[in-house]
Amino acid sequence: MLNFVDEAQERQVNPWLDLWRSEFGYSASELRDMAASQAAIEEGIDTELKELAERLDHFANLRLYIGAGGDLKRATDQVGELASDLMSRHIASAPLAEGTLKQVRDLIHSTARKLSDLSSRSEEMVNSGRIEELQSEASSLGHVIARISYYNINPLGEGLKTKLRNIGHLLHLIETMHLYMDGGMSLRAVVDRVQSCSEEMDAIADKLGQ
Repeated sequence: MLNFVDEAQERQVNPWLDLWRSEFGYSASELRDMAASQAAIEEGIDTELKELAERLDHFANLRLYIGAGGDLKRATDQVGELASDLMSRHIASAPLAEGTLKQVRDLIHSTARKLSDLSSRSEEMVNSGRIEELQSEASSLGHVIARISYYNINPLGEGLKTKLRNIGHLLHLIETMHLYMDGGMSLRAVVDRVQSCSEEMDAIADKLGQ
C-alpha cells in the first residue's frame, strides 16, 4: 500500500491509475477482514484498520474528471498519513524475532538471485520483443523488495531499509516507463535500470552473508 503512495506522482495516468485504484480497493477489503479478527480487537487496532479501509475505498471509488488532480492528491495524502501512522506505531518499530530476520535475509538473497537471472536475460528479452514481460517481472520483484523495507530490519544492517526502498521503487516503477520510437534509447533505459538494480542487490546480498 505504502509503495503506491510513495509512487503517486508516477502513477497518476492510466493504465497505472486504474491499477492503483484497484489495488487500494482490494487492500480495503483485506483490512476489513483483518479488523474483524480477534487479534486486531485484542491489539486495539480494529477501529484504525476500518478507518484506513474507508480512506482506501474513498480513493478507489473517487469520481475522476478533468482537473481531478487535487482530489487525487488529497485522497492519497489521507491514505498515506493513516497508513504511515499505523505502520510506525504497530509494525515498523516492532522488533522482529531472530527466526523472522533469517527469513527476511533469505528473501533478500532469493530475490537478488531472481533479479540477477532477469538481468542476464534482459537484453535477449528486449531483442525478441518481450519488453513488456521484462517490465512486468522487474516490477514484481521491485514490489517485493520495497515491501521488505517497511519493516524493522535495522538489525540486518545500517541503512539497509533505505537502500532496499530505493531499489524497490526503481524496479517497481519500471512498468510505468514509456517506450518511444527513439532508436532503442528508451528500451536501453529499461535494461540499464534492471542491470543497475541487480548489481546493487547483489552487493547487498553479499554483505548480508548467509
